[in-house]
Amino acid sequence: MAARIVNGRSTSWDAYPFAVRILYQTEAWCGGARISRTHVLSAAHCFDDARPSQYQALLQSDGNVGVASVAKHPRFDSDTFDYDVAVLTLDDATPLAAANATIDYQTMHRLSEIDGPLAVVGWGSTMWSDPFGSQTAYDEPTELQEAMVNVDLACGYYEFASIAITDRMFCASDEGSTDREDDNVDACAGDSGGPIFDLTDDGPSLVGLVSWGAGCAATHFPGVYTNISVVRNWIDATVGSEPSPPPPSPPTVLCEDLRRKGWRWCEKKRLKGKCTHRSVAKKCRATCGLCCDDRLENKKSYDWCQERNDQCDTSKRVNKKCRHYCICERRSV
Repeated sequence: MAARIVNGRSTSWDAYPFAVRILYQTEAWCGGARISRTHVLSAAHCFDDARPSQYQALLQSDGNVGVASVAKHPRFDSDTFDYDVAVLTLDDATPLAAANATIDYQTMHRLSEIDGPLAVVGWGSTMWSDPFGSQTAYDEPTELQEAMVNVDLACGYYEFASIAITDRMFCASDEGSTDREDDNVDACAGDSGGPIFDLTDDGPSLVGLVSWGAGCAATHFPGVYTNISVVRNWIDATVGSEPSPPPPSPPTVLCEDLRRKGWRWCEKKRLKGKCTHRSVAKKCRATCGLCCDDRLENKKSYDWCQERNDQCDTSKRVNKKCRHYCICERRSV
């Protein structure tokens, strides 16, 4: 099985700063996804019994950072690649250079409900390989590669080949419109551990990690990925809790007109540091979602309104008193 972007395209690392390149003794080894200041997700099969100090994480903004520890899922099976996930703790808690320098992994994804293709990125081989042959030639692109692939709930011909696809795995690829193998899109050797993600309105959301496959871009044998939603509880327990971001500050000005987007949409953008984006600022006005009423009706404190957020739909008083802070929307109760 290949450690498995073929028929993708070059992209700027700046577009996906959460993508990480894992090095083993200075040699390009695997991919990863940065989920916090100190933690990177990757594939468990990338890490054998070597000391963590023999690995490095090449980050988009901070260069090479040492690895302090590698925690592989305790149920990882090196024969079947079941539970193929690992958490790397970095030596340095390097500051995040950009608001999107990490990727969200907390969102639950139901594979059957994913609408549209997913993006996968990595520095792996761009050469097709036979499903059950041995790949003897690899190339190593100097630029980050990206590709769009579709979830394959049937997982191609793996069942007919008596190869198990467990609940911790899912399949994705993009087979071309012809029978030519070189039309197919897939991850490949060197991409292992790299992110496959959904490009949502709120930013990239991690769905899985590159795990394995029969060859690369082989017809009827899609790439196989670790399903992050299924192993999320273990990731949470391994990563531990990090300090929560400070609560939003109360608005100090009123908007000139009503919001063009709902406050929840704007609040998510604000928490992700996207208020500086022109399109977001235009849609969310002065305080990026916290100010949405043109009348000073509020006579209660911001904290008072926050505590009663769940009463917006049942209490006329709360609804009226808290519109200014965008705790409640303009609605009838």
